[in-house]
Amino acid sequence: VHRLDHDIVRTGINREYRSAAALGSLMKFAAQMLTKKYMRHYTPFQPDIVMDGEQFSLAPYGVDGYLLHTPGETPGSISVVLNNKTIIAGDLIGGLFPHSAIPAYAPFSDNIEDVKKTLRRLLDLHPTTIYTGHSKPIVVSKHLKKLASMTA
Repeated sequence: VHRLDHDIVRTGINREYRSAAALGSLMKFAAQMLTKKYMRHYTPFQPDIVMDGEQFSLAPYGVDGYLLHTPGETPGSISVVLNNKTIIAGDLIGGLFPHSAIPAYAPFSDNIEDVKKTLRRLLDLHPTTIYTGHSKPIVVSKHLKKLASMTA
């Protein structure tokens, strides 16, 4: 976990959800109706590794890549950048429709301007594929124009 999100996992209290789009507002409303605690509480834990900087090598763990600080969804969001030009970006972006491969902003983002900057930073790495938390893999060459427009 990145140091900027360390308190979230250590205390078990998630941040307040911030909607990035109308879909996020609808999802937040539904979550509030379904749970008394707004889906913000979970079992706290102490992570084994707390990342402080911008990058963290995964080579000591047998992975050909590194973690990259990619703020947007949360201040301490991180992505896995593999040396084969694949990026696992989690919930930084998502699919336009659930389980689609058409890129769109995720419904919740702590800071949409950070999302745009971070996405630009990831595109500058020239990935072939971006894996997100809630969509099919996004083939960058097929969606480069859309992805680039999301950084403006």
